Amino acid sequence: MTFKTWCAVGACAAVLAACDSEDDGRTAGTDVGNPVVLALHVAGEGAADEVTDGAGTRFALTAARGQTSDVTLWPADAADCEAVGPLPGGVTCAADPVRLLVGGSVEADLITGTLSPEIRVPDIAYRQLILQAGPSDRGVGLVLSLTTAQGRDYRVEIGPTEQLTFEAREAGGFEVDLDRLVGDLDLQACAAGAPGQGPVRLRVSPSAGTCAGPTD
Repeated sequence: MTFKTWCAVGACAAVLAACDSEDDGRTAGTDVGNPVVLALHVAGEGAADEVTDGAGTRFALTAARGQTSDVTLWPADAADCEAVGPLPGGVTCAADPVRLLVGGSVEADLITGTLSPEIRVPDIAYRQLILQAGPSDRGVGLVLSLTTAQGRDYRVEIGPTEQLTFEAREAGGFEVDLDRLVGDLDLQACAAGAPGQGPVRLRVSPSAGTCAGPTD
């Protein structure tokens, strides 16, 4: 089953102010304009609580949350930063090519859709969003909580160096195939040697096709 994560938006009020230009060609934002709030959700086609690994094993998804950082949004049509319009505080516009940057650490819950702290961006058309999977103070990025049909729990940590790409779909929405966060990995093979009872903890790098585990 293919899972997708979509980024929904809601309107937010803000106070008009001016943008500051920096020597490196970036434009820094303040609380200006009429930005929207990003909210990342898990959405599925069909069963909304299953994910399939590279070996075809189905897992029930019970949680998808953790640390993300360094969000990059790619506008669809903006020729330059001026065309993007006013920038909310914490957002920087970089040119050549035009992209919006949001630095810092963000806690994301992909089930409830909440981000803490919330991220506000200009209300324009986007084609793509990229974020870093972490790290947190423990070096952990996003974590998927999965359960096999036999009732075995898996805690799958997406490596904090992974970059996750979200493609723009409907207005204000971004989607990622959640199965790609597992990639072609056989999670049960990755868990070989795990104790017979208790949850299995794995660290995976889908882009490299590697896994480390079981871990403590």
